[in-house]
Amino acid sequence: MNRNTLRAPLTLRGLGLHSGEPVTVTMRPGGDGIAFHYRGERVPAVPANVTGTSRCTRLGPVSTVEHLMSALACTQITDLEISVTAPELPGLDGSALPYVQALLATGLHPLAAAPAPRLRHPVRYTQGATYVEARAGTGRWTCVYHLEGHWLGVQSLTVRLPGDHPDHIAPARTLVLAEEIPAARAHRLGRGLGPDSVVVIGAQTYEGPVRFSDEPVRHKMLDLIGDLYLTGIPPAHLDVTAHRSGHQANVRLAQALTDALVRPRRIPSPVRRR
Repeated sequence: MNRNTLRAPLTLRGLGLHSGEPVTVTMRPGGDGIAFHYRGERVPAVPANVTGTSRCTRLGPVSTVEHLMSALACTQITDLEISVTAPELPGLDGSALPYVQALLATGLHPLAAAPAPRLRHPVRYTQGATYVEARAGTGRWTCVYHLEGHWLGVQSLTVRLPGDHPDHIAPARTLVLAEEIPAARAHRLGRGLGPDSVVVIGAQTYEGPVRFSDEPVRHKMLDLIGDLYLTGIPPAHLDVTAHRSGHQANVRLAQALTDALVRPRRIPSPVRRR
């Protein structure tokens, strides 16, 4: 398996997607997996370090890592040290595209290759009508987004990864139902997003322009990719199917995948304080 890090440090600035707090993200070349740094803690990006899945994926104290993780997965970056000045990644334009563009513009530096990941067996997580499953494969990913009794109905998407990600997945923005906006505001969510960085699903149609007619399922796919990359398994090595997925189900599947590895990747050093 090829391993890559960044050729040079990269810095991005924005507002935390939910908190709206200004944050600077600095990504530096690494060789010990992917890890996030905040206030002296180093938190490896592995399923065991997930501390929350409500509205986002949180690693240790750092929230909303899924968009950056999705970008890293499909730019094939395996090792990176990521420092943040606030406990949440920026929302930017609500998608993974700014991350992808910045990573590719900086360029990759190859590292020593590692053994390809091997799974003992397919894995599946089911809860009610939700299920996500993965098996060793060639990068065929399918995601189904279902709003029962709603005009949006069922959206389904199948892609090949990593090739389809930059043009067909990375630009898809985060989404919200119009009816949920008052509660989201009351809970101080989405404060780092503006009218152009969120897809609002209204009662009869989208409230505002969309980048794709099926942008919601594409963003669900974006999150799925980012969450499953906590395993360190490149998307091209898996075939994945997800139905009504969300961060909780994604992370449960990521843990099951990690447990099913025949030869687990080298585990990064544990969280440590300076």
